Amino acid sequence: MRNKKILDKSINVKSDHSCVGCGVCQAVCPAGAISLGLDKDGFYKAHVDESKCMNCGRCQEVCSKFPEKFPPPREIPKKSYVGYYRTEEIRWPSSSGGFATALAETAIENGYRVIGAELDYKTFKLEHVVIDKKENLSRIRGSKYFQSRFQDILSRINKNGKYVVIGTPCQIGALRKVITGKKEYEDVILVDLYCAGVLGRNAVDKFVDYMKEINKSGIKIMNMRDKTSSWLLWGMKVIFKDGKQYYRNKYVDPLLYVFRTRQALQDACLECDTYKNGSYADLRLRDAWGFDPKKINEDFKKGLSQVLVYTDKGEELFSKAKNKIFCREVEFLAVKDFGYPRKRNYQLLELLRTNSGLVSIVNIYKRSLSIRDKFRHKLSYFCATDFYISFFKRFEKVLLALPKPVKKFLKKLLREW
Repeated sequence: MRNKKILDKSINVKSDHSCVGCGVCQAVCPAGAISLGLDKDGFYKAHVDESKCMNCGRCQEVCSKFPEKFPPPREIPKKSYVGYYRTEEIRWPSSSGGFATALAETAIENGYRVIGAELDYKTFKLEHVVIDKKENLSRIRGSKYFQSRFQDILSRINKNGKYVVIGTPCQIGALRKVITGKKEYEDVILVDLYCAGVLGRNAVDKFVDYMKEINKSGIKIMNMRDKTSSWLLWGMKVIFKDGKQYYRNKYVDPLLYVFRTRQALQDACLECDTYKNGSYADLRLRDAWGFDPKKINEDFKKGLSQVLVYTDKGEELFSKAKNKIFCREVEFLAVKDFGYPRKRNYQLLELLRTNSGLVSIVNIYKRSLSIRDKFRHKLSYFCATDFYISFFKRFEKVLLALPKPVKKFLKKLLREW
């Protein structure tokens, strides 16, 4: 009887629980032994065919499940800037202030090609595509809060070519581990996005079905960070093929509600440390939350971006982009918390596996919330900003000390509110 293979150098050594689904392990596997598939919650997970695996260890070298294989990310940036794109035509449709477009345009003007995530409206899948013309940058503009197919990224980067690659911290971190020390990739600039986590296919498919109930013509354009109300009170905007529109702010739209609970994210996102302050990128982009926006620009409700500069290569690109933006150097503010739940609750993920519609799922989940969480959600709607939590905490002890009959009455009242 043949002895079973010992595959101690494959990613199978650790469970799928902490797999981020970036797919870079698949891209570097010399034996073609790794495939990417969807799990029961619609998240991409890597799987190793043990019959093909050579136990070479290449997959572990790029995988975030094995942080000991690579130096830790840089924690403190060289510089930090806050600002916005100078023209309204770019600033307004951007998720924040338009810094990503400024960097991408500058890159193309200097002979680079830009790689970013584009939403395919036929399949509703995110795919990283190569852009070499400024007029096509709108294809990758805007936030999309679900996983993209990143595993083909290396095949799209020609050796000795000039590229700017934009992705989530886990994607960019994995790519950094591949290209470090290789001369043929010295002209690749990495830009990561300050990421709050991603939703699985189950949630996205539920939303698409919900939109079909509203308008059967189909979705033409979807913007998950529309600023119709303001940058602070962003929301979901859908333009249908028949020209009609759907808009709900982030507190009302069911998909954004599910996203903002953080309870429908994959476990790997909730356990991620890189999203906070560490980065493997040359530049990091994020919303300019945490600053007094009026000190930057009185018209801040149109959106403000922040860029963190980590390397000389990143600083050179950003310096060339400054003629397109208004910016001010600011002190770097470390992020302590992203509002992730204190306790992991799998109820939303379990509901998303059922045949129930998205609105029904949200209503079931809301009814199950504690009185404290009900108040949090209600107050957030009226405050129109996530900073309401610090205000609410002043009264939290009083709320928790209320007698049970009073809590029961308030919970019933909030259910109808």
